[in-house]
Amino acid sequence: MKYGSLASDEVYPVPPVEIARHLGFCLGNAVLCVLCAPYRDGVEDCDKALECLRLEDEMPQPFLGHFAYLYATGASDRLTDFLRHASGDTLWKDTSYWQAFFLEELHHYLFIKTDSGGCEDVRGARKSRDSMSCYIRELRRVLSLRDTTGQIYEGMTGLPDKEDE
Repeated sequence: MKYGSLASDEVYPVPPVEIARHLGFCLGNAVLCVLCAPYRDGVEDCDKALECLRLEDEMPQPFLGHFAYLYATGASDRLTDFLRHASGDTLWKDTSYWQAFFLEELHHYLFIKTDSGGCEDVRGARKSRDSMSCYIRELRRVLSLRDTTGQIYEGMTGLPDKEDE
């Protein structure tokens, strides 16, 4: 099955750009790559997301404003809830599992990066980025198996059931 013709906006109740647009360039692109990976280039998108997080580590975004934090985390929470509760085939369950973990850790990272605290927890931010990288690598592993003939995901769509949308 060619996944490139399906847009993630058609799958999720919250368009990924509603989260990413409130973030800096590197972090926003990492979010888009993670959420779009199952429906675009899979492994390549995961590799791009990892590179974006590496760049975020080198040059972290400045403190996130209060309203940007609320918008980004609100959209992220709605999408995480959908990923956790929508039913689908095993491929959907496995990809949505790692995407949800990524978004939960993103929420934690963004909390650290808000301007309301006045003091950034550098170690906590690095730990969050490391956790996000781990979840991206697991998503990459699932998507690499999806793209291999004769593996456990062969014939699966990786989409949520229609009734849950």
